[in-house]
Amino acid sequence: MSQYIANKIKEIRKSHSLTQKQFAKKFFITEKTISNYENNRRSPDINFLNNLSRQFNLSLDYFAEKDRKGSEFNDLRVSERGGKFAIYDSRQGINLTEHIYDMIYLSPIGLHIVVQNEQYNENGKKIKNGYSAILNNLGEIRKFPDYKFVYKSGFESGVCPIRNKKDNKMYLIDESGKIKSQGYDVISFVNMNNNYGLFYTFNYLDKEKHIFSEKKLLFKTGETLKYKLTEFEIRTDERIYYSDDIDNIDSAIESLKYGANIIEVFSPKIFKDKDNFVKILNYFDKKDKDEELIKENYYGKEFQYVISLLNKFLNYYTPARNDITIDEILSLITLKWCKNKIEKRLIEIELDKLVNKINNTKK
Repeated sequence: MSQYIANKIKEIRKSHSLTQKQFAKKFFITEKTISNYENNRRSPDINFLNNLSRQFNLSLDYFAEKDRKGSEFNDLRVSERGGKFAIYDSRQGINLTEHIYDMIYLSPIGLHIVVQNEQYNENGKKIKNGYSAILNNLGEIRKFPDYKFVYKSGFESGVCPIRNKKDNKMYLIDESGKIKSQGYDVISFVNMNNNYGLFYTFNYLDKEKHIFSEKKLLFKTGETLKYKLTEFEIRTDERIYYSDDIDNIDSAIESLKYGANIIEVFSPKIFKDKDNFVKILNYFDKKDKDEELIKENYYGKEFQYVISLLNKFLNYYTPARNDITIDEILSLITLKWCKNKIEKRLIEIELDKLVNKINNTKK
């Protein structure tokens, strides 16, 4: 018997909050036999594994030892059985987990959020504690019984917002579960779809009336940023926030150390000068690049996100400088970190669209 199967038997028992005695009773065997299985002192026969699979709605492939290199994100699927969910690896043809979860959010970085809700009997008595957890591509789980994951974006920037059940406050935690920030009533992403580690926070002044305190910026390190935010109404149904503390190109470039999301709150004054568009793009082009992140196309995604932000600002603000050309931009931007020729060409096309939009903005 492998240690892997021993660990899986123990994991199944514990995930259903059963003692070894209760677990053994279900299969008409002794508590000592279960102890031997879990401690890898004795191998279970196929009949026991079949009964175990039927009892807990599993498939036998759940006991097949995983590829120790782990699963690839593109091969993972969410599998449903009896109203419960599991993670299935379509390449290996095996389940990474058993079907016990009430919610699963797959993450491209291989730290998947899984949630098991509390369960009650017909008398309303709680028979099973719920929990949130992160599960890696080897099927190894880390449970956080005191935390509730409230966003599906997970740990893309190395931290994730959670709600602490003990004080009902939200915190940033790292992958080990260590709290990285002070508590707030609400922590939300500046941009959930492009998460570079910047968050909005605020506290309730009057929770019943939904009156909030001043919104602040929180960085992934747990640092509350100094920039004061002002609400700007674009239309009656859309508002954005910007900071008058970031109202010139020097303060803008200095703030970019907090990642691309900070551009979302730049003052409109930044975008009155077309040169500033180039300087912002140049910052993300000239930074030292990590070879591993280049392989993962991190910088390509970041650069395209920055271009999309600059495009978005042109919907609100009119730059005042004379015409700028795509050749002028490309003479200042190398894109040397972009190893993929097709990806590089796509970025150049997006830059060309940006230049045309800048030059065609009505003055």
